Amino acid sequence: MRKKPFSGNFVGALIWWLLSAAWVMVLFYFSGQNGADSSQLSGNLARWLLDRMPFLNLAPAVFEHYLRKTAHFGIFAVEGFLIRVALYRTRPRKFWNLPLAMAPCALLAVANELHQRLYPGRSCSYLDMGIDTAGALAGALAGSLACWMAESLRVRRAYGELTRRQKERK
Repeated sequence: MRKKPFSGNFVGALIWWLLSAAWVMVLFYFSGQNGADSSQLSGNLARWLLDRMPFLNLAPAVFEHYLRKTAHFGIFAVEGFLIRVALYRTRPRKFWNLPLAMAPCALLAVANELHQRLYPGRSCSYLDMGIDTAGALAGALAGSLACWMAESLRVRRAYGELTRRQKERK
């Protein structure tokens, strides 16, 4: 029997890789803003959030700083998750998928910070590189957990199907 040229695993892997590439474009869009635009965006978001959460009792500038660092972490967490799941769809059940997912994420963290230097009012920060990499690790670990759960469900379904067939034979 001839194998289909576009198996479900190939299409699934391609979708996850395309999502990952699209997220890299989002990441570089935000790092490509000049300092004034970036500050205005985070400042507006910080004020909007503080208006809705007055119990935080933080100065807007302090909250904006934490918001920016959280954004670094979160954006890279999504990228780490997407790359880890794409690797799982490409090469299921491989031990090296987690470290392999971290390599491009760490390179992206460096490239992202270097890219920011090209725009007025932006700078390159080793702290942000570390936050980016930590976010990618958190996302990749969450992706590993999601892949483990998906694999566990697949195995359980296969085992259930096997036991059902054995009962039917008796």
